[in-house]
Amino acid sequence: ETVAVWNMKSPTDITLRMTLKGHGGWVMAVDLSETTIISGSADETIKVWDTFTGELVRTLCGHRDGVYCLQLQLSHLISGSDDKTLRIWNTNTGECVRVLHGHDSSVICVAVDNRRILSGSIDGNTLAQSGQCNVIISKLSVVLKMEP
Repeated sequence: ETVAVWNMKSPTDITLRMTLKGHGGWVMAVDLSETTIISGSADETIKVWDTFTGELVRTLCGHRDGVYCLQLQLSHLISGSDDKTLRIWNTNTGECVRVLHGHDSSVICVAVDNRRILSGSIDGNTLAQSGQCNVIISKLSVVLKMEP
């Protein structure tokens, strides 16, 4: 339910700077920039915090289940959830600008570059999507076999 923010002057000189409180469930994902800390929780919300003061800037609501992964990209945030969706948010306004579908189970990881959004799911698929047109570029299925 909290996010710990640490100061790290060196690998051996680490101190707790502040604790961010406000989620109603476990915090399962965090990301940050120079000015913003983002946290996603089992309470279905994403919180945007001021890096310097620790103040809550806004709460993003829209996922229908816990938020497992986050990726901040300039003024946009991509979040993945147990509700099987990815959402693209404008972090300046708090608006959800797009919902991406394609997974059959929880979205547990996401990565972003200037052209693609990659997402992984418990369903064993990795999707590459274009955030601008909501099209699945490719779907990779991975089958893991356990040796007896």
